[in-house]
Amino acid sequence: MANSALRTIIVAKKKLTGSEDLEKRDKKDVYEVEQSGLTMIALIGIKDILRPEVPGAISKCKTAGVKVRMVTGDNLLTARAIALECGIIEPENKDSIVMNGLDFINAVGGVVCSDCNTKMCDCPTNPEEAEKRKMKQRKDTIANGEAFDKIVNNLDVLSRSRPEDKYALVVGLIERGNVVAVTGDGTNDAPALKKADVGFAMGI
Repeated sequence: MANSALRTIIVAKKKLTGSEDLEKRDKKDVYEVEQSGLTMIALIGIKDILRPEVPGAISKCKTAGVKVRMVTGDNLLTARAIALECGIIEPENKDSIVMNGLDFINAVGGVVCSDCNTKMCDCPTNPEEAEKRKMKQRKDTIANGEAFDKIVNNLDVLSRSRPEDKYALVVGLIERGNVVAVTGDGTNDAPALKKADVGFAMGI
């Protein structure tokens, strides 16, 4: 199903005795009561139908020299299938990189302050605050620029991505002199939309 661009959902049930701890969670914030003893009821595949104009729009972007990347919460297999279907990935391109957001952020080290070299610091993030506190304004940079450079040219899809993954990609691209446009449809896209040269907030 994932290879056919479907999002997969399993519906399951579990009989409870009443003595279970319903609050205990593991390191990944998953309730322990939900981790075993489940019986599958159904396996469902859901597909967002690709709008007919999308492949043509991506083709026009490529002709104009615009590199199109997909950053999505879908799993890697589903994301790759959708990217192939809409033309972001060419089937014959063996160099194309599709990777999970967490793997990407671990490889490039995430975003850090260029002066403090830490993810969190006291440097003000806006010019007014910097002037008021007589400090340099924080400038974000990719922690491991060398790793970013090895990945970014062939990176076509980031799957299972989080807001910080999308933001790191935008920071790294702008830092390397690219003009970046970002589309997003949720509040979690706000940091990347704001950082981009052009941000398209997609409404209903």
